[in-house]
Amino acid sequence: QGFLKSSCNKVNYYSSSSIFSTDNLSRREDILEDIVIGLILGDGWLEKPKINARFRFEQSHIRTDFFFHVWKYFVFLSPNTPKLRERLDKRTNKVYKTWHFTTSTSVFFTYYYNMFYTDIATVGYKKKIIPLNIKDFLTPRALAFWIMCDGYKYNKGVALATNSFTLSENELLINSLNENFGFSSWIIDDHGAPSIFIPKKDLFLLQTTVKDHILPTLQYKIH
Repeated sequence: QGFLKSSCNKVNYYSSSSIFSTDNLSRREDILEDIVIGLILGDGWLEKPKINARFRFEQSHIRTDFFFHVWKYFVFLSPNTPKLRERLDKRTNKVYKTWHFTTSTSVFFTYYYNMFYTDIATVGYKKKIIPLNIKDFLTPRALAFWIMCDGYKYNKGVALATNSFTLSENELLINSLNENFGFSSWIIDDHGAPSIFIPKKDLFLLQTTVKDHILPTLQYKIH
């Protein structure tokens, strides 16, 4: 969409970054789009404080390697370095540590905010949804980041924690996965809510599809 060129405030830092294998700005935008899509399907979220949206991401300190792997793709749009938070769970009296970062607002993120969020008039806030054209955005890299974020081993296959989405949204995601990648995934019951399951017979195909984009420490999720 050409959004990065107009919204990036740290062009020199961005251009010198070694995380991208190409100097083509449009190609870099495609890569970041894949990552945003994968993370929004998982733990990432967008918010729109004023005119444009921004991206936010948080992970347990146990997943520090994955958190910083994600952050390096957003560093040129992030005004501050990541912060480590400590939260006391009063129910268990345990302290939990999480890493988080927030990007600057950008027209780049507004495009995806308009795709993935809709007004819920009864409660007065925006709800994350699955856009009807999600199939057009599910690439191998997007799937890899989605799995690294929200995938887990289940019954000798791989499950995706999509229990925050409706049954019809899960069906849309399953149809998109099966059509794009040739899987035979289906819906499972995750504590009373729907989630996606990719069976053991599809594991080799899944591994072939995403292995180049999965961190070595998270390869276990697809094996």
